[in-house]
Amino acid sequence: MSRRLLRLYPAEFRRDFGDEIAEAHREATEGAGRLARLREGCDIVAHALRLRLRVGSAHRGGLLLAAAAPFLLAATGARAAFLLASALNRAHVTGRPDFEDPVGYALLACDLLTLIGVVVALSGRYAFGARSAFAGVAGTSACLLVASLPGPWRCRWSTRRICCRPW
Repeated sequence: MSRRLLRLYPAEFRRDFGDEIAEAHREATEGAGRLARLREGCDIVAHALRLRLRVGSAHRGGLLLAAAAPFLLAATGARAAFLLASALNRAHVTGRPDFEDPVGYALLACDLLTLIGVVVALSGRYAFGARSAFAGVAGTSACLLVASLPGPWRCRWSTRRICCRPW
């Protein structure tokens, strides 16, 4: 194991468990491919970061985050469901959907991904669902960033072509 990776841990933890961590890393990467070694290195970096930030499972911050995670997921799902319902309601009532431009379609897809991820996470497959919900929220943030940029990024669909111009 690289000494650089081991130095990411706090000094006291490194003194107490450094040899065990190095041995476990050596066993996990022995005969492994490049991708497996990279994955193990990322796991070590993530574990060391959790210990340094004191959000591991043995700290109060980690216990608080673990207890709050399902409620945060539920709130995120409620927001995504509300945005989807309001967009579909507007399309039904006025005949003009909110998602007339490419950014609107992307926002709708990201909200749908968020909602599906939350439902999957809260129904038992937490890791996969939480990652999907996070991807949906990150996509929504990226879409909103693009929509707020000035210039020709704001596009709307025409019947024959895409018209891009500043609004």
